[in-house]
Amino acid sequence: MLDWYRRIGRMLICCFCIGLLGAGAGWLCAGGRAGAVCGEEAAQPENRIDSVPCLCQYPAFPTGCESVSAVMLLSHYGVRLSPGQFIDRYLPCAPVPTAGGFGASPWEAFLGDPRSEAGWGCYAPVIAKAMNRIFHERQMPLTAQALLGVDLAQLCRYTIAEGNPALIWATSGMARVKKGITWHTDRGSCTWISPMHCLLLVGNTASYYIFNDSQTGFVTYYEKEKTEKAYTALGCQAVVVAAA
Repeated sequence: MLDWYRRIGRMLICCFCIGLLGAGAGWLCAGGRAGAVCGEEAAQPENRIDSVPCLCQYPAFPTGCESVSAVMLLSHYGVRLSPGQFIDRYLPCAPVPTAGGFGASPWEAFLGDPRSEAGWGCYAPVIAKAMNRIFHERQMPLTAQALLGVDLAQLCRYTIAEGNPALIWATSGMARVKKGITWHTDRGSCTWISPMHCLLLVGNTASYYIFNDSQTGFVTYYEKEKTEKAYTALGCQAVVVAAA
């Protein structure tokens, strides 16, 4: 029952959204500040990219945070594509694995269906590869790069400071990670980490990182310490776009 109320709450948040980005897109959100700390946060100078529309993943893509966030990032570079189109045309998917069994790796495919509550997710190289297919098809002189091991402060210096957003992998609400099942892949054994979440990094202040968060549907502020812990727990994964 608690999970049902949470899902309803997320859907109600997204009812504030005011438009669509392309056919079948998620909701285009009016600018909000979910998670902001009144007074303290507002008084801090911020470095923030305001030009990227914030999309909500609910209700169409309950586990599609990577695809919805990728579409937000692509829009910054002039690519008009809906999350549904991104998923159907470019996202490789594979069945959710079973404990102790053999299955696909989240480094190579999305596990499950992003349109289903039972979907799991995928990691940075999968999204970078999908984005590069789009850039290649459209003959755009850009390349998506999957980064591993780059700390967030450094990532902000190379992206936000230059006016470019970046995808990062962390957890929902920057919650503590929980280890799930372990299975075997072509790359070796793999243990799922939850509640994994992909967000679009659009800015920072002295105390907060600022995201377009597809789960809240708003521009959302998260404390730096909690964000860095969640980001590190997911292997310090990011996707950035650079000139080809």
